[in-house]
Amino acid sequence: MWDANSLASDSDIALFLRTCSLTDLLSSRGIPSHASTSSRGRDIDFIHGTPLLLSAVRRGGILSFHQRPHSDHRALYVDLDKNLLFQDSSTDPTAPSHRLLRLSNPGQCAKYLGAVNEYLTSHKVFDRLNLLVHLNLSNNSLQEIQAAYESLNRDITAALLNAERRSARASYGYPWSP
Repeated sequence: MWDANSLASDSDIALFLRTCSLTDLLSSRGIPSHASTSSRGRDIDFIHGTPLLLSAVRRGGILSFHQRPHSDHRALYVDLDKNLLFQDSSTDPTAPSHRLLRLSNPGQCAKYLGAVNEYLTSHKVFDRLNLLVHLNLSNNSLQEIQAAYESLNRDITAALLNAERRSARASYGYPWSP
């Protein structure tokens, strides 16, 4: 999806769509569209995709200006058939064999939790989280609040990944057994 700020008939956009073999996922599936996607009366927002994405579109549409948080653009959406897009189940990332941690290994779990706590404490994540809870839009801009949230999210993710690397045993090609 993109906010092109230009009409689809614009020569640069048309060239881009042809070069990348992209098609309008809404209109190509017979999904009704409106004359304009921006409050200025222009159709300048699109959802384009590859032929595989087009075949996976099940539903879609365009919301009115008043069906979502305030914006000068309409919200466009498509629902995709995940089974069609992700047919290969041989690489299931949730399978235990793809994870470094084993809950059945109490020593590894304790080491992991200790590493997570150490990282979160050293990066002052708990203090920053308390500050974030008390931020409000009357004193801070939405961008400031979002930036604080994103920073916390990055540090929490880094803490979990770091702890997993530190606590996981070296792989010897066979699974750990109790």
